[in-house]
Amino acid sequence: MQVLRSCGEVDAVQLLYPRSVVLDRELGRVLVADQCNNRIIVAENDLTGPRQLEMDLNQGLAWPYGLYLDQNRRRLYLTEWNQGRILRVDLP
Repeated sequence: MQVLRSCGEVDAVQLLYPRSVVLDRELGRVLVADQCNNRIIVAENDLTGPRQLEMDLNQGLAWPYGLYLDQNRRRLYLTEWNQGRILRVDLP
């Protein structure tokens, strides 16, 4: 097996303990829970163009742990390690 492309080592986005990954088939992108950086990263299917997902959360994220994407409703559900919350984010 050969690694074809990686993300987070030399790109503008440095990942620190990527914990969970989901595929957004509709928009052709990958979402990653970057646990120790307290953010969700979005990249294209080929792992190019990684960037932080902008979310309107009053308290921010505290160690995002797990991700689930409800493709039909365009909702991202995420769990946090530190706060013990389950959050729902409506995606465009």
